[in-house]
Amino acid sequence: MAFKDYRNKAQRGALEMVTPQWVTSKEMTYSDANLNTNFVLFSMPVAPLLGRVVYFVHQIFLDVVAVFDDTPTLTIGAGTLPTDTTVESGTLSVVDADEYINNTTAGLTVLGRKYPANAEDWITNANKLRIAADATVPVIYADIGTAGQAATVGSMYLYALISVVPYK
Repeated sequence: MAFKDYRNKAQRGALEMVTPQWVTSKEMTYSDANLNTNFVLFSMPVAPLLGRVVYFVHQIFLDVVAVFDDTPTLTIGAGTLPTDTTVESGTLSVVDADEYINNTTAGLTVLGRKYPANAEDWITNANKLRIAADATVPVIYADIGTAGQAATVGSMYLYALISVVPYK
């Protein structure tokens, strides 16, 4: 499926660190809710010369900094891109549509941070590793659904604490 690229380009190199790093998506606003599309927020590419990289997602949360005046549906899921340089006309493959945050947790009409609840797949799944390969780049994406397309205010960011797992 098609998508909008909302990866924060200024932070792309930080994910090559073994020490966990907080990364922030670009701002998603009420005008994005009116687009009814998917937004790639973070990608976990293969590091040069390694051929394979394993990422660990330690924590993730949605921060609603300005409440939405309508009720857009939102899920934060896991997917893949064929390459890290895939453009918006490329293909986003869904792995798990509500891996991190499902619509009932998102609560975009309430100000503040939204952490994964006990029901989310990420909490109940013991495997929090994402493996990047040349033809499979893991991504975290937002799916903003058709509800709430009349929103005229609202703003949010997604934060993730991610590290690279050392291996030989």
